[in-house]
Amino acid sequence: MILEAAKAVIAEVGLGRATAREIAARCDISTGTLTHHFPSMDDLLVEALRSGSKEFTDRNLRAADAEPRAHDRLLILIETALPDKPEALRNWRLWLEYWARAAHDPALAALHSERYREWRGGFERAIGEGVATGEFNRVDVALAARELVGLFDGLCIEAAIGGQVTVREAREITLNWIDSRLIPA
Repeated sequence: MILEAAKAVIAEVGLGRATAREIAARCDISTGTLTHHFPSMDDLLVEALRSGSKEFTDRNLRAADAEPRAHDRLLILIETALPDKPEALRNWRLWLEYWARAAHDPALAALHSERYREWRGGFERAIGEGVATGEFNRVDVALAARELVGLFDGLCIEAAIGGQVTVREAREITLNWIDSRLIPA
């Protein structure tokens, strides 16, 4: 309950403006109860960022891994993570806060690397299977996954913060990359 409230507050107002008072109020508990479970605000915020990323990533990877075709797996990973649904947009906002914090916190940076290995691993598995079955062109699987995730993340960051790229454009550009790079002519 506390973590869910913290994730909501961080996504709404940002990491720097999230307060124990506001998080406790969302849970209808006292700040003393909050600090009993999380001795410092830093502990709570880091755990909220970590758990939000883990839950969202794990759920999307499970959905993708359930698909029989490699192309469909990539589509699931993309569609579930595009910031056009409330939960996905909330997670992009959490990730933005997480990345900014991880740039200055070695422990969070290590956690980020671990989580990203799992996320990129879903793309690697799908691309690798597609290459193995002939569904995709022969490519360097790890490099293709890095390219695809890098492209997708950059586009979605801009879409999530209201940049010049819309969610529709992020989807189209990403799918065009898949078609041009992976699908045999």
